[in-house]
Amino acid sequence: GVDTVRLLPGNIGLLKLTSFYTYDLAVAALGAAMELIRHSAGLVLDLTGNGGGDDETADAVMETFLREGAPRPLLIESRDGPEAPRAPTTLRWPRYGAHRPMAIMIDRRTFSAPEAVAYALQQESRAVIVGSRSGGGANMVGDATPLPRGFHLGIPIHRPIGRNSGTNWEGHGVQPDVEASGEETLWRAWEIVRQQLSGTGT
Repeated sequence: GVDTVRLLPGNIGLLKLTSFYTYDLAVAALGAAMELIRHSAGLVLDLTGNGGGDDETADAVMETFLREGAPRPLLIESRDGPEAPRAPTTLRWPRYGAHRPMAIMIDRRTFSAPEAVAYALQQESRAVIVGSRSGGGANMVGDATPLPRGFHLGIPIHRPIGRNSGTNWEGHGVQPDVEASGEETLWRAWEIVRQQLSGTGT
């Protein structure tokens, strides 16, 4: 799922993730990418075109950018009520931390697991979200139930809820803090991080 990892001008890292494979499959590539950006002054995380994947990997990516021991930004509810918070992920790469400036790029093709990362870090005031409204897939569908004539029915059985907002992004997507599209999105994200580093940002 690691498509691009490099440094932009001003020692600002760029990490583009196109999907979230299962944690065991993704850990080597993600670990190498996190090692390359660990000394950057700030970061642009590009989740545009990322259609989803494994929620454990999404949790690990999310936790990378929070302080160690921080409460989980997202709680999980089932039809029976709130579930116990998941245990923290055992990260197998350096934690980037909660203080360096960060922007996250999203678009209409950003869906499900990467939306969780963007929504959570936005709710925690950890990252500025740049781009266009994401796809809006929050609720988690269980195993499909067989129906007559070869049809199957999938029913949402869990949903993530922001610990601060009490809501999620189902149906309406993650709303960007700064609207942008196309090639402009990366420039705007980089400029936001650069301004924060220079002390001229908001």
